Amino acid sequence: TETFTDPSWPDSSAEWLYIVPWGFRKLLVWIRDRYANPEVIITENGYSDYPDTGTEDWNRVHYYAHYINQMLKAVKVDGCNVTAYTAWSLLDNFEWFRGYTQRYGVHYVDFENPNRPRTQKESAKLLKQIFEDNGFPDTNFAPPTLGPPRPTTSTTPMSTTTQGAGALRPVLMTCTILALAVSIFCNLA
Repeated sequence: TETFTDPSWPDSSAEWLYIVPWGFRKLLVWIRDRYANPEVIITENGYSDYPDTGTEDWNRVHYYAHYINQMLKAVKVDGCNVTAYTAWSLLDNFEWFRGYTQRYGVHYVDFENPNRPRTQKESAKLLKQIFEDNGFPDTNFAPPTLGPPRPTTSTTPMSTTTQGAGALRPVLMTCTILALAVSIFCNLA
């Protein structure tokens, strides 16, 4: 298998994870064409951040906004049969080979505190809004840009493209369930 990584693709704290939302849409279209448009359930789609990012996870906000936007285009414009989407992850957790050095959660967990308090991140607010709106608003939506690059990484802001449309109930039904869990969780925390 041959792999290619364009140096202009924004990266994350995981050495294998780059932000390429147009590639996500392209893959969904390829699956549609190659396998006669099967049902696709997207699981564990998420962004790995650094431990010191805290709750202002603007690169994760950018990631989710652009990836969900491209998924909605694949469904609404390209006719891909995506029926569910789940974001990874509700909480920061222990990653198998990286321990606590990478954070995927939309809620910050203070692993230094024995009570492990949890705090909502900016990305949770974005996902909650997308779930409440059942997609992106049809007008005035501008996906956020990436935050400043880390000293050891090179990131390039991505251009804004046509926004997705609402009324995607089958795809976002799973997201709505997650949003309810997030809301309940935030009220308990």
